[in-house]
Amino acid sequence: MATKTKDDDLAAPPIADDAPPPTQEPSVPVDASEAWPSSEELWRRKAESCEALRVFEEARRAQIDRFQTKDRAYWRQFEEEIRRGQEENARLQRFFSLRVQADLAYAEALRKIRMAVDASQSTASTTGAAASHGGSVASADSLNVQSSVSKALHTLGEVQQQLSEKLVQFTNVVKRDVMARPLDEMAATYSERIAAMLAEGGKLDAMLYQTQQNVVAAFAKYDALFREVEGDRGVDASGVAATASRRQDLWLAEMNYCVNVQKLQQCRVEYVTGMAALFQQYKSMEVWRASVVQTALDTYTRKQKLTYGEMAGAMAEPMASAQVQHKLKVDCALMAI
Repeated sequence: MATKTKDDDLAAPPIADDAPPPTQEPSVPVDASEAWPSSEELWRRKAESCEALRVFEEARRAQIDRFQTKDRAYWRQFEEEIRRGQEENARLQRFFSLRVQADLAYAEALRKIRMAVDASQSTASTTGAAASHGGSVASADSLNVQSSVSKALHTLGEVQQQLSEKLVQFTNVVKRDVMARPLDEMAATYSERIAAMLAEGGKLDAMLYQTQQNVVAAFAKYDALFREVEGDRGVDASGVAATASRRQDLWLAEMNYCVNVQKLQQCRVEYVTGMAALFQQYKSMEVWRASVVQTALDTYTRKQKLTYGEMAGAMAEPMASAQVQHKLKVDCALMAI
């Protein structure tokens, strides 16, 4: 008797020769018309999809066009505001330039007054010296009065020279401390920054506009191709291949339209983010520009007040001395008479 092993227990049970074959599920015939929709059903679905897409595009375009009109108007106004700051800088620079030119012209005119007074005094001195050799005592007294007038004129000439020099010094200070350092540097930096801002804003505006046009063009292509395929539905067998190819193109056109719509959504996010960054940058620039302009104006006003005060002081003392001296000379001449 053979010994039963463990492997015998794991073996498959024996199959009798007359055992029936394994049970198989009977195959059920499938109707092809039920497994795949008919061409009419497919076309009906495609027509419904196209009509829904037309409704969507009409609503989308009406909304986006309205938004884009506002966006472009906002950018145009923003652009004008940016350029306005640059124009104000140019006007301020032109003011100081013309003011310096006027002060220098005034200083030159004062210097010429001194030259004219000195020339007149030289002529009067020569004439007086010739008359003093053969004149009387009265003539000498008259010459003393004329001498006091000449001294007063000389003092006036010196005052004009001092005023001229102080004006020249003032213009040099304005050029250095007002125009060159804070104002011109600020205007140059401001121009560079707004040039970059205008370029970036124009790029964002053009990108948004072009992306919208791409969506419109993609839908127009899809709609035209759909109408073309719709008109080819009754072709004979010779046109079946061409119709199938156009249907494939129709699917690609629809996908292209959907892709462009997605790009437009992403583009709007990029546009809004970029414009917000530009606006924040512009606010910071305007605060900085206003601070520099205020500093320049304060410096100019303070320097001008100080210079004009010095000019008034320089004029007062010599003029008072000349007036006293002239009065004494006249009194002495009258007493001699």
